Amino acid sequence: MSKEADFELFDPSAKYQKRSEDNVGKNLGRLGIIGGIGGVAYMIRNFRNRSPDMKLSVYVIHTRLLAQGTVIGVLSLGMIYQMYTKMTNKREVTQPQPVSAT
Repeated sequence: MSKEADFELFDPSAKYQKRSEDNVGKNLGRLGIIGGIGGVAYMIRNFRNRSPDMKLSVYVIHTRLLAQGTVIGVLSLGMIYQMYTKMTNKREVTQPQPVSAT
């Protein structure tokens, strides 16, 4: 009775590849945070230019929405980019290599 093994062979380069994938996620998170802080700074700077009819609470809600939208947008773009790269890598692996006649 031969049973399929539930383990993977040791690959020393896999550790470094996983680190580089983790760094991409961390960098996108940092970029999103910087964008959110930039949006809040922009809204604070333009606080005096708001319309006189707008209440302070509504302005704060708009500021929060701008910051959250920026962070979510950057993270969504990063997720789409990672999905695209994984899909293209799978296509490259599954396509057979042409045999050259020499």
